[in-house]
Amino acid sequence: MSFISSAAVMKYILASFLAISLLSGCGSIYSPTLNLPHEPLAKNQGQLTGTLSALPQQGLGDLGAAASGEGQISYGFSDRFSLQLKAWSQLSELSQYQYNGGTSLAGTYLISSKDASLPLALIATSSMLIDGRTIKANGGSLQLAAWLPEFGIFRPYIGLGAGILAADFKTQDWGYGGIINAGTSIKFSDNIQINFELFGLLQQYIKYHSLSGFLAPSLSVSLRFDNSQGSH
Repeated sequence: MSFISSAAVMKYILASFLAISLLSGCGSIYSPTLNLPHEPLAKNQGQLTGTLSALPQQGLGDLGAAASGEGQISYGFSDRFSLQLKAWSQLSELSQYQYNGGTSLAGTYLISSKDASLPLALIATSSMLIDGRTIKANGGSLQLAAWLPEFGIFRPYIGLGAGILAADFKTQDWGYGGIINAGTSIKFSDNIQINFELFGLLQQYIKYHSLSGFLAPSLSVSLRFDNSQGSH
């Protein structure tokens, strides 16, 4: 069996971003990307990640797509627990020195050994959607993630969970749904990795009485750092 080359996958993802950028409109944008490290972070290990993604954009009950940029910092506070702080915005807004995106804080807790053949983790996330200087909505999610066995420099991973997003419960302006992530990290060195990821949503938004779905790609580059030597 032959594998699709990483160059071909990259061309497909970049072409998708170009097409999606033409569909971008108005609406709150949120980020369900995971972009897991190649292996779970140990204590005092961290990672900086930059991402291009097509993020879901809520408007009139439908999930549109917005070409977006994301930045994330992750840090391991123990061999089982790490935090991830992420911010994102629509690229067309950033080019005009404006902001339409959000921020999130996620905690990852390993429920198996870091060195297990199939490491498992629970990821709890709290997010806030921001347009300019206005908070548009708040949300949260809980996912179960698994690192699959690596082959060569590739390591696939999957995530499955559920989330909620609310602008105003009193006016029924809120929704809930399922989240799925599937991707692979490519480890070029001990410090550099690239992630290709597909993420999907199936959402029931109460205000619009609608059930909508979304499937899109992301491409990220990460730089890993290790402070463990300086901690002794």
